[in-house]
Amino acid sequence: MTSKNRTELKPDPEYVYFRTTARFWVQRVLVPTIMVIGTVGNVITIMIMTRRRMRSSTNWYLAALAIFDLIYLIFTLILSWKHYPNAHDVDYYLYWYMFPFSMMIADASSNTSVWLTATFTIERYIAVCHPIKGKVICTESRAKKIIFCVVLICVSVTIPTPFEWVVVEVTDTKTNQIRMEAKFSDFGENETYRSIYYQLNVFLFVLLPLVLLVIFNTFLIRSVHQSNQMRTKMVMAKDSPYQPSKNDSTMASSPSSSRQETRITIMLIAVVILFILCQTPNACIMVYNTFPQSEHNPNEEYLLTGLSNIGNFLMALNAAGNFILYCLLSQKYRRTFVNMFCPCLARNTAEKWRPRRKLLTPAFHFKILENFIPIFARHTSRLICQIDQSKSIINDIRPLMENLTLDIINETSMGIDYDKVNGPTANESYRTAMKNAFRGVSLRAKNPLVINKRMKEFKHQQNKTKLTIFLDILLEKLTCENENNIQLIQSEVNTFILGGHDTTAMALTFTVLMVASHPTVQERIYEELETIFYDDINRPINIEDLKQMRYLEMCIKETLRLYPSIQMVGRRLTETLQLPNGLSLPANSTCYVPILALHLNPEIYPNPKQFDPDRFGLNNQFSNNPYSYIPFSAGPRNCIGQKYALLELKYVLADLFRKYHVKSLTEPETIVKDLSPVIKPLSQIPVEFTKRSTKPIDGAR
Repeated sequence: MTSKNRTELKPDPEYVYFRTTARFWVQRVLVPTIMVIGTVGNVITIMIMTRRRMRSSTNWYLAALAIFDLIYLIFTLILSWKHYPNAHDVDYYLYWYMFPFSMMIADASSNTSVWLTATFTIERYIAVCHPIKGKVICTESRAKKIIFCVVLICVSVTIPTPFEWVVVEVTDTKTNQIRMEAKFSDFGENETYRSIYYQLNVFLFVLLPLVLLVIFNTFLIRSVHQSNQMRTKMVMAKDSPYQPSKNDSTMASSPSSSRQETRITIMLIAVVILFILCQTPNACIMVYNTFPQSEHNPNEEYLLTGLSNIGNFLMALNAAGNFILYCLLSQKYRRTFVNMFCPCLARNTAEKWRPRRKLLTPAFHFKILENFIPIFARHTSRLICQIDQSKSIINDIRPLMENLTLDIINETSMGIDYDKVNGPTANESYRTAMKNAFRGVSLRAKNPLVINKRMKEFKHQQNKTKLTIFLDILLEKLTCENENNIQLIQSEVNTFILGGHDTTAMALTFTVLMVASHPTVQERIYEELETIFYDDINRPINIEDLKQMRYLEMCIKETLRLYPSIQMVGRRLTETLQLPNGLSLPANSTCYVPILALHLNPEIYPNPKQFDPDRFGLNNQFSNNPYSYIPFSAGPRNCIGQKYALLELKYVLADLFRKYHVKSLTEPETIVKDLSPVIKPLSQIPVEFTKRSTKPIDGAR
């Protein structure tokens, strides 16, 4: 067909609309959005995968893949600029002269990503299906060499790309303005070159890698399936657990390494599946275009252009999507991400936990806790003023307790009394953020400023003031160790606030509810308080008074049995655990101890749902087993602040019950509880406070 005839043919309007719409949404809307998300994700992946503790042959491939995905996204965005208004003005001549080289870099990075995906799939196949050979072949040094070779070959193959284009100035027939355009050069339109080079590209970067990926990914899926079947048999075999043989190619030498390898393999399988799904549409178009067309069809040309735009969007989506897969499927990736970007939320590993526990333990010495008594007194006094102003009936006791414990924990941890500084309502936003902390609201709103200020004060006032707050004690210990890590200090202070606010508030709420619902128990508490405060029922409470409140402590313990702050605790096993019933729990698995279920076990606690503080009297029968009652967890990783919590609970409750007779206006059995993560009442807890007589006790000793 002659050139004249080619120009006379025009496409149907619907094909023009399809191409224009696809080009607009892909090039001007979706690609920029995907580029921003993908850039952030790939930069994070590069930072994580190149950390010392993350380095492995597989992760070197993934880091390289993230680098070239990032390059591809950047240059895809640059190439999409030509579809924006005024992009063809002569003022942008530099952009157009760089256009052929941008095409080359985009193609080279895309081709490199294709073969990096293929090479790490083959490497994973060797590591999983031939583990003995894998230990020799799948090394970091070999991975780096292969990555270098892949990059070199892919860049070399795309070197002709800039010569396919020529930038020209053309006159727009409609506006009579000069426009910049990139058109095929004589070299780019050479039929022999196009036929050979394009077919070579389709074979090297489309057909061959896709075939290899499908084959080796199938082997990997089969291997993971067999591995899971064998692991199921191991768990079910109680008396004679399965032991993998040395020749077993689908299992690693130990359950721990086997599970780790399986998790890595599943993640890489997901990466490959995403790659195949996103690359296949564009691959089909490229294969179709390699075959010469007998005649020019403008409808087909516009249709293929629109489909190519959609295919380019899927390729950009693939370049940006691996970060999400890593976050969803790799626990180690998530843990490293949290350690890097959210250190205050990171779980402490053993090597981090031990020195931190040793550092924090002195902060909870009884002599230190005694210094907090004036703080307890000041904030409890404010609570009592609020109760007096409410005219005896509190519609819901929980918010009062939440605000009280938050104010106390703020002052004992950071030395800041927000109500005193800013007024009673100024701290409400901070309280709200704290209450929503478990739902992702950051704790950093005020802490960094407070910590920095306190560090400066501490350096000037060292050896001049008595240490009374958690932050000062932490600063002293870190100063002795010559450590000045603001992130560490902030993390520990936030942990202290988060762990000591909500849990203590719920313990106070439920204890008031249970005591107010049992008048006999409440009278016994008051009788004990009368005995302790025989001289003046309203005098200040001191540490010796708190030590004598044995029955009140029994009531608190019984409440924590029925309403432990957290219904369960989790622990990750560092080695395989053999249970008495013959069941084996594999290493690296997470186990949960159901505290609430344990506390309601009738074999340990007769009538387990009955509120009976005398269970914790001198003759309790379950004290021989330290793990029968664990509201603060147990073992070396138990709650470090349990003494602090009990001291605060006893002080607040003693001050309330010696001044008020409390009556619950609802039954405990009707309270619906939210069990995650801190046990809380979902309904209101109305309580009536009646002022007790303040007269001296007649006949007191």
